[in-house]
Amino acid sequence: MLEQAEKAKQLQAQNDTKLAEKDFKIVVLMLELAHYRRIRFGNKSEEFSGEQRELFEETVDADLLVI
Repeated sequence: MLEQAEKAKQLQAQNDTKLAEKDFKIVVLMLELAHYRRIRFGNKSEEFSGEQRELFEETVDADLLVI
């Protein structure tokens, strides 16, 4: 019985580690995506009208929440 409990603890620890690694990878990818969005849709020499600028505010706000 004690042996099974120890194996369960080890399995849980392994699962926790894998989950943490995947969470970290998701954060890295979200930051990378935010970077490429800024490159693609960032400031340009062109000026946007007020309505056009509002289209990107939601994306920028989402990117800033990641950071």
